[in-house]
Amino acid sequence: MRSTHDGEHSSGGRIGAGGRVASQSITATGDALYASVTARVPAEVAFSTLTVSVSPRSEALAWSPPGFMAGLESGWSALLSAIAGAVTAAGFVLPFAAIALVIMLPIVALAIWLSRRRRASAQGGQQR
Repeated sequence: MRSTHDGEHSSGGRIGAGGRVASQSITATGDALYASVTARVPAEVAFSTLTVSVSPRSEALAWSPPGFMAGLESGWSALLSAIAGAVTAAGFVLPFAAIALVIMLPIVALAIWLSRRRRASAQGGQQR
C-alpha cells in the first residue's frame, strides 16, 4: 500500500505530511493544556487550608513476641469481647421481648381458655 502524501510505503514507519501536521497539532494542544494546568496549580495551592494538630508524644505500645502467652491473652480478650457483644445484644432485644410478651400473653391465655372450654363441652356432650 502506498501513501498518497510522500510516496513512501505506509508500513515503512514514515508519517506522511498530513500525519505530521495532525501529530504536531495534538502535541501543541497537549503542551498548551499542560502549561495551563501547571500555571493554575500553584495559585490554587497558595489558597488552600492546612490544619496542623500538635499533641504530646505518647508512649509506644508494648510489643510482645508471638507465643503461647500472647495467644492466651488474645483468646481471653476475644472471649471478653464476645461476652460483651452478647450482653449488648440481649440488652437490645429485651425491650422488644417485653412488648411482645405483653401483647402475646392475653392472646395465648384466650386461646388456652377457648381450647379447654371446647374440650369440656365436647366431653359433656359425649356423656349424655
